[in-house]
Amino acid sequence: MYASVLMAVTDKFVVALVLSIVTTLLLIALVVFAFLAAKSAMKQNKADKLAEGEKAEKAREDFERQRQAEKAADEKASAEQLAALEKAREISRKIDEAKENLSHGIIEESESAPETARDELLDETVDEPDAPAEEELSSAEETSAEELDEAEEGQDEEAADESGSLETAATVAAQATETNEETELVGREEKQAIAAVSSPFGVRPERKVSPYSLSFKAKLIQGGEETQTFFGEIEDVFASFVDVRKTETWSKVRFKIKRDTLAVMSYRGSTLCIALAIDPSGRNLRGKCAKNMTGRRGFAATPLLIKLKSERALIAARDFIYELMASYDSERVYIDVRDYRLPYEDSESLVGRGLARSKPSAEERA
Repeated sequence: MYASVLMAVTDKFVVALVLSIVTTLLLIALVVFAFLAAKSAMKQNKADKLAEGEKAEKAREDFERQRQAEKAADEKASAEQLAALEKAREISRKIDEAKENLSHGIIEESESAPETARDELLDETVDEPDAPAEEELSSAEETSAEELDEAEEGQDEEAADESGSLETAATVAAQATETNEETELVGREEKQAIAAVSSPFGVRPERKVSPYSLSFKAKLIQGGEETQTFFGEIEDVFASFVDVRKTETWSKVRFKIKRDTLAVMSYRGSTLCIALAIDPSGRNLRGKCAKNMTGRRGFAATPLLIKLKSERALIAARDFIYELMASYDSERVYIDVRDYRLPYEDSESLVGRGLARSKPSAEERA
C-alpha cells in the first residue's frame, strides 16, 4: 500500500518536473526569439538612418555646387557688363576728344583773321601819321572789316563782327603787343559758340562775383557739363559697391561705409575736388594730380586730395578708389549708367529752390 502511494507521488512529481522544464525551455526560446527580432529591427533602423544621412549630405553637396555655379555665372556676367560699360565710356571719351580737337582746329583758323587785320591797321597807322584821328579810325575800321570778311567767309557772323571792331588806331597799336591774350579771348568765344550749337543746355555765362552763397548742388549746376560728368563718374564708382552710402550737406558730399568715411567731395574755389581716406605718405604722387594734405585742417580723415580738372585726374581718382575699396569686404555689382548733366540755372532761380542764399551785407555782419 505504501509502495503504491509512493509510486503515485513519484509519478506526479516527475510529471510536474517535466512540465516545469518544458515551460522553462519554451520561455527561454521565446526570449531568445524576441531578442533576435529586436536586434534585427535595430540593425535595420540604424541602416535606414545611415542611408538617410548619406542622402541628405549628398543633396546638401549638390545644392552647394549648384549655388557656387550660379554665383560664378553671376560674377562672370557682372564682369562682362562692367567691361562693356568701361569700353562704352572709353569710346565716348574718344568721341568727345575728337570733337574737342575739331573745335580747336576751327578756332585756330578763325584766330588768324584778327591778327592779319591788326597788322594791316598798324601798317596804315605808321605810313600816314599826319592824317586826322577820325580819318585814321574810319580807314582802320574799313580795312579791318574788309580783311575780316575775306578771312572769315562762311564763319559765324557774330564772331566776325566782334573781331572786326576797333575803337581807335592808338588802341590798335597798343593791342599789337598783347596778341596772345586777345587770341585766347577769341578762342574762348569761338569755343562757347561751338558749345552752344552742340550742347542742348546752352552756354554757361562768364563767372562773376555773386552776392549769393551757393550749395554744393548749386555749384554743380553752374559748374558746366564737364564737371557734372566727372562727379557722375565718381558717384557711379561708389554706387557699384553695395555697402557704400552717400550723404549730402550744404557744401559737401560724403561717401561712407559703416562708420568709416571713404571720401569727401567739395569745391575749392570753382574747382571740384575729392579727398580720399588714403595715407599719401611714402607715395609718389607725381603725375597723378594728387596732393598730400596731411596736417591740414579738415583733412585728418581724408588726407589725399585730387582736383578733378581733367580726364587724367578722373582716372587717377578712380584708381585710388578701387585701391581703397580693396581693403573692405564689400561686394561690387553692376549698375545702370546715369546721366548727371544738369541745365544751367541762375542764382536767383537757385535761391527760389533753396539751393542758394544771399550773403549778409557788411552792415549785417557788423
